[in-house]
Amino acid sequence: MDKKNVVLLGGSNSVIVNGLQRGLREGIEQFNQHYSKKLKFHNFALGATTSLQNLYELKRDRNKIILENAKLIISESNINDSFCYDNSKIYKTVELLFNELSQFKTKILILILPFFNLNSKIVNQIHKKLALKFGFNIIDINSYYENFNLSNFSFLREKDGSHQFDFIYKRLGNNIISNIEKLTICNSNNNSKFNLKICQAKEIDETVVYNRSNSIFNEKCIRLFDSNLFKFPSKYEGFELIGCHCWTTEEDSDIQAPLDWLGRRGI
Repeated sequence: MDKKNVVLLGGSNSVIVNGLQRGLREGIEQFNQHYSKKLKFHNFALGATTSLQNLYELKRDRNKIILENAKLIISESNINDSFCYDNSKIYKTVELLFNELSQFKTKILILILPFFNLNSKIVNQIHKKLALKFGFNIIDINSYYENFNLSNFSFLREKDGSHQFDFIYKRLGNNIISNIEKLTICNSNNNSKFNLKICQAKEIDETVVYNRSNSIFNEKCIRLFDSNLFKFPSKYEGFELIGCHCWTTEEDSDIQAPLDWLGRRGI
């Protein structure tokens, strides 16, 4: 089967309607007009999230078939990662993410977006070092800004200090698709050294699972209170908990509804 999916992983810069995702969608429309092999776009990005969210989306059962048939997987998380000042933790998380991306043996593109805070330089080097290690394609816009003294321009971004102008990322999306055939396939011989598992809410106690939904998401949750005590199934013994997918209600910010737990175990 010819791989046809283009998958986007990232934070709010990948969610903004008229930015990167619009450029990718338009580029795919143009590509499909000229080629018999049709591309299809899937956006798994979530605002204000780090590399851990990208890793989580790679492990969700509902994304499995889409990812296995991906012609291109795009990942950006350097901006949100830079807000965490525990760089050893960021390194481990990015390494886990890239290790998992390398298992798909397809075209992987890492975006290093322009951002300048006290930690961004170190985080950008982590992303670049590991992307080169795993043989991924890289577009380093941050270095372009530095080389041409555009760092001050980056702070003229509309809305706030974390998002670039929409039209710049829209053009980036167009250009990525127009050059998709020039991107190289990941040929890393890396074998996964981590066993990553997601413990779904229904595995904890199916009797208390309920649905939460809005115009975009529809998830199965367990409501979490201070008095709740949950026990993971014995099959997860020995795993290290590295993340929890939560839905915080608007009614009470202290109440959270866990959806899934992500854990890892070294092999």
